[in-house]
Amino acid sequence: MGSPTESVQYSEATVTETLNALKRGAGAPDGLGGAAPAGGGVARSTRRRVACVELEVENGQICVDPPFFPSICIPLPIDILPDGSVVKACIDICFGGFLNLVPQGACVSVYFLGDEVVHECIANCS
Repeated sequence: MGSPTESVQYSEATVTETLNALKRGAGAPDGLGGAAPAGGGVARSTRRRVACVELEVENGQICVDPPFFPSICIPLPIDILPDGSVVKACIDICFGGFLNLVPQGACVSVYFLGDEVVHECIANCS
C-alpha cells in the first residue's frame, strides 16, 4: 500500500450530521446524494454520497479514508493516469440494518475529466 498524496479525513460533526439526517429520513445533508425511500418505507439498504475530493495520483494509485472503514487504495490505469494527475474521488457509504442506520460498506468512484475511470467497493456495498 503506497502512501497517499492526500488523506481524506471526516470531522465527527459531518458524520454525526449525516447519521442524524438518515435517522430523520431527510437524506444526506448538503446535497451529498441519496434520497429517502419512495412511499416513506424503509429501503433494504441505502447508499449515500458523503464526499468528493480532488487527489493526485501517486505510485499509480489513490488512497482515501472513508468514515467507518479502513483506508482504500485503488490502483489506476497508469497508461491513462500518470503520477501527478489530478482525479476526483467520490465516496459513498452503504447503510443497512435497523432503519438503514448501520454502515455496511463503502464505494469509491474515481473520475478523470468528468469520466469514471475506476470504481471499487468494500464490505457490503456495490
